[in-house]
Amino acid sequence: MSQLTLTQCYQLLEVQADASIEAVKLAYRQLAKVWHPDRFVEDPELCKIAEAKLKQINAAYQQIREHLTQIGTQPVTNQPPQAPSPATAQGTTARANRVRVSSRPGPARSPAQIFYGYAIDCMARGSYTAAQNYLNDAIRLEPDYLAAYELRYEVAKRKGSDYLARQDWQKIQELQRNRKARQKSSARPPAPPATNTPESMVDRFSTIRGPILNHQGPVIAMALEASGLRLGTIGHDRWLQLQSLDAAANESQSRQFEAELTALAVSRDGYLWAIGSADGVIWIWDGRRQRVGATLDERWLNFGAGINALRFAPDGFGLWSVDTQGTVCHWDLKAGRSTLRWSAIELQRSSEVPAPQGSDLNAVMSACGRAALLGGQSCGLQLLDLQQSKIQRRWSLSQPVNALAWSLDRRAIALAQGATIQLSLASPKPTTRLLQGHQGPVRAMAFAPHSTWFLSTGDDCTLQFWNLSTDRPLKTLSLPAPGRALVTDGKRIFCGLETGAVMLIGE
Repeated sequence: MSQLTLTQCYQLLEVQADASIEAVKLAYRQLAKVWHPDRFVEDPELCKIAEAKLKQINAAYQQIREHLTQIGTQPVTNQPPQAPSPATAQGTTARANRVRVSSRPGPARSPAQIFYGYAIDCMARGSYTAAQNYLNDAIRLEPDYLAAYELRYEVAKRKGSDYLARQDWQKIQELQRNRKARQKSSARPPAPPATNTPESMVDRFSTIRGPILNHQGPVIAMALEASGLRLGTIGHDRWLQLQSLDAAANESQSRQFEAELTALAVSRDGYLWAIGSADGVIWIWDGRRQRVGATLDERWLNFGAGINALRFAPDGFGLWSVDTQGTVCHWDLKAGRSTLRWSAIELQRSSEVPAPQGSDLNAVMSACGRAALLGGQSCGLQLLDLQQSKIQRRWSLSQPVNALAWSLDRRAIALAQGATIQLSLASPKPTTRLLQGHQGPVRAMAFAPHSTWFLSTGDDCTLQFWNLSTDRPLKTLSLPAPGRALVTDGKRIFCGLETGAVMLIGE
């Protein structure tokens, strides 16, 4: 055997030229285990190839050790590590006409990865049995080796082994579910970029387009899917309109109901839409089947109360509602009935703070569906714990409440009283400020997803952007009519007007 160059030695051991002696030892042991001749006793041709390959590996390892010793990076020892015996060599017998070995230098790979590479070579030559044997070795060494299962599934399909293919497919699905669960548990909500200030984020909203939807009367409420692909609106004309925001899809749905509509909510997956009415009925619209999937009607328990606010439970199987008499209700969507009902008015009878009630009551629920805020003409404001059915806190107010908004992280509350907005922040320290910029009553407000700025609109036909850290508006846009509803995903703003038009504000 001719003398190998140092570069060839590193290539044979599949390590980088600057690899440490520990990495060289590990690569040597792995390759010696793979190319031990006793693994190929049933195939004389492969056995001869393995013997020659192992001699090259031993020679390359010895030459690298001598080189490292000469430059003083490793003390000299008499012999290289002993190659593994046949009893400890892992794997099964490989059957193929020949084995092609990559000579490209690279970082040391695990034995399972080496077997996987050989299986790919066998697949390229059409040696499916040999590829399957190598993959069996790889999976035996690493039982959760997803790529090896996927390749073995393809091998089984090509060989016509349906039973083995089904087994591997089930294992692939299990490993993928486990991987997604680990990724979900380690995921953290993304923080807003540090370089993006509220001013720079708001500057891009300069163009008012539309209308993208039209109602025959004022827009009552709007909701946006979590994916941002569909917008839902309800109007005084009793129509529900769903508009796809994907330019490729360009789909729309609409349905007219028999009662005046007052509230709208969408499930997290975007398939279900809850529509509340002034007579207390709630319809569940199935967006996939484009029909009413369920009707929730228990007016006999609270006659004359309309629905003021709706919010789907995080699991998608429940729905929370608040009516104009302050009654909170949890609905089981599978059973089609309420499972919990309690009145905030009854719970505060002994308190001096009046409970908000009446047709002008405003309600907003947190994104997690565990808390709600009630405020109205009675000048009372209450924070409700929906899970424990109790009032957490009460406030007395000097003026009626005509609009409420709550940030997604529950750290900021915006409360509109006439043309003045009272902004309350819970962190970094409790702060309350009065924001004055509108020339008429504020009718709708909405927080940006990261709660660094929020929006307000009202009877003065303006849309105002506010920074949470200051008491002055960042920007003011003129609208063609008074605003009645707002929703934003931080990239786009949708504003419903008194004329029934829905405008899009973007770049």
